[in-house]
Amino acid sequence: MKNEKLIMTSIVDIKNIIIRFLILILIIAGCANPIPPSGGPPDKTPPEILSYEPANGTLNFNGNYITLEFNKYMNKNEVNDNVFISPTVPFTLDWSGKELEIEFTEELASNTTYALTLGTEYTDSKQNKPAEAFSLIFSTGSFIDSGIVNGRLYDKEPAGVFIFCYKIDSINADTLDPSHTRPYSRIQAGTNGNFEFRALKNGLYRFFAVRDKFKDGIYDNGMDDFGAAPNDVSVKQDSASNINLKIGPAIDKVGPILSIAEALSSRRIELEFSEDVDTLSVDTSLFEISDSSNKINYGIISANISKAGANKIELFTVNELDTSIKWFVTIKGGLKDSVGNVISDTNNRTYFYSIPEKDTIEPKIIKLPFKDSTFSVSPEQSFDFIFNIAMQQNINDEIKFRMPEGSKEIPFDAHWKDGNHLSIKPKQLLQSDNWYSLSLDLKAWKATNGLSMTDTIVSIRFKTKDIRSYGGLSGTLKGNYETGEKYIITLISKDKSQTFTTKSDNAGRWEFSQIPPGFYTLEVYNDKDGNSKYSYGEPYPYKYSEIFYVFDKEFEIKPRWKVEDMLITLP
Repeated sequence: MKNEKLIMTSIVDIKNIIIRFLILILIIAGCANPIPPSGGPPDKTPPEILSYEPANGTLNFNGNYITLEFNKYMNKNEVNDNVFISPTVPFTLDWSGKELEIEFTEELASNTTYALTLGTEYTDSKQNKPAEAFSLIFSTGSFIDSGIVNGRLYDKEPAGVFIFCYKIDSINADTLDPSHTRPYSRIQAGTNGNFEFRALKNGLYRFFAVRDKFKDGIYDNGMDDFGAAPNDVSVKQDSASNINLKIGPAIDKVGPILSIAEALSSRRIELEFSEDVDTLSVDTSLFEISDSSNKINYGIISANISKAGANKIELFTVNELDTSIKWFVTIKGGLKDSVGNVISDTNNRTYFYSIPEKDTIEPKIIKLPFKDSTFSVSPEQSFDFIFNIAMQQNINDEIKFRMPEGSKEIPFDAHWKDGNHLSIKPKQLLQSDNWYSLSLDLKAWKATNGLSMTDTIVSIRFKTKDIRSYGGLSGTLKGNYETGEKYIITLISKDKSQTFTTKSDNAGRWEFSQIPPGFYTLEVYNDKDGNSKYSYGEPYPYKYSEIFYVFDKEFEIKPRWKVEDMLITLP
């Protein structure tokens, strides 16, 4: 009996211990969890920095770390990616709750002003972004540098693009290679493209826009999108300078490489390249097929971009190729990639073996200019038809271009962009708001393999845009305008869906006609190289970008109204 009482007492004690332990865990968990109970309104307030050390404007700083205290729990990785220190100095980051410690891993330079910048591209734990950027400026000497350079990056997606800043007055600027030399300072552009460098010394600075894909602090040639500034900037104390930039695609200076040649039939060969090929550079005269001794040269009927991809070209030979011979295909020159780089003599030759199979592909149209009964077709449009295989090209008599009302025939030009791409262009501007038909009688059409079309007639009807309500705009460039230079003027619709481009004459006069009514903004750039495309500059050897101007003030083009004598004053 006594033993039973002892056992019951022990069980009660164990239960009490367990209960107390569970209560203690709940208390600890409650203390450790600062998150308010669910069910309240969602947190939409922006995060803020409550305190920081050292104080802004501190002189003779001799510490080795900075601390920032936030009012909320933050998305730590995003904050870490948005901390920048100018001039560049290595540092590590350490979090403790809401406090961030930034520790310098190298001794700071003496008598130097530093600027810590925290941009706006980070969030708190509730995905709220800060209302404004944060800057903390301090000096290891007795003086604070006060030079400022601000600007804007014009791009569809500017957020996250880095602006690299190099101080070049104490170096040979011609030797500056951003793929090897880290910037004096770098910051990220905000969502609206704005950026600002503060606490700069007196001197001359050079700026680049770099989409730093590896975030390694250098420009990776051929990988990172790039844009040079149109000029260098001279910085003076207690003053602010402005510079605007654009960023273009990664610079490609390597021509296409012929990778593989493969026989698809006894007369058809597919060539595969390292990148997309410029359609307009594809011509039968560029290609040569021969045996290993170069004694046999087989003629080529056609060459065209393959339906399998823009990096592939199909060749079709006059005769069947012997399957027992090792054949070589050589590109003699002139073939370009999509940005204009020409294939080199070291990447233009490879071999293949033929196969005995006959080419049995039945020709058909795989792409029309648009669907039948399409509305709002531009009166200036050309009409492109793409076939699945190269075609015999003596077919103009089988094309009929008509205005349905009265069956009036429309004169046109038809030409083959390559072996399987037919383009038809009216010789005159089509009438506004009218129905037209374009028909191809395919009964006599054959592919280069001799097979006939399976379709008999392809016909599309379409209605042109009503451009009678369109307006116009003309004027003259003034201000910082260089007489005799060619300037490109671009109208951009309010929703960014439409752009219209024209050129100025030697006196700066320009004109737009047939512009849809609506609100527009305007951009201008000096086409120095005369290629009618904006040039973003080059990193090394260095080349400035072309000078551009953006006029954000909207103006209206009214229906059936032409605005004349508009002055564009270049700053």
